[in-house]
Amino acid sequence: MIAGGNNQRLAQIAEFTDLAEEFPGFRGQRFLFAAGHFDYFSGAERQAVYFASELVRHLQADVKFIGWGGNGRFADEIRAVGAEPVVYPFDPSLQTWRTRLQLISLANYIRRRLRPDFLLPYVWMHCRVVGAIWPWTGARFCWWNQRDEGRGIVGSWLERRLMRTLP
Repeated sequence: MIAGGNNQRLAQIAEFTDLAEEFPGFRGQRFLFAAGHFDYFSGAERQAVYFASELVRHLQADVKFIGWGGNGRFADEIRAVGAEPVVYPFDPSLQTWRTRLQLISLANYIRRRLRPDFLLPYVWMHCRVVGAIWPWTGARFCWWNQRDEGRGIVGSWLERRLMRTLP
């Protein structure tokens, strides 16, 4: 399953709860994780893969990860649990009007091609990007699911608005 992961711990968790019985409304739903770059694999990415594994295994969910590039270990881990990595050429470093055009294009791509029911961004930057566009993606729900220490949070007007409005 996950290289270096603790499969025994996942098995223990599965013994205590049957996710299909506990969360029947999530069975077969489409989840899109916002993951960044597929060459980088650390703690937040590992958590995302663990969660994706459970969604696929217990709820037969359609799970995809959108990333801005790469095809490394993270992409391999995603495929190993039955999810799909999808590369979208997004440059989060742009700070001009081009950023807005990229965001509109990304929202359209997500709505038309990936059609998620739920959006799960996993680190601060992805929370900002996905949080800013989720109303236009067709997803029913998105939450600020930050799993890093928040080193990139700068207190911008966008972050303040998203933290007030995202569940």
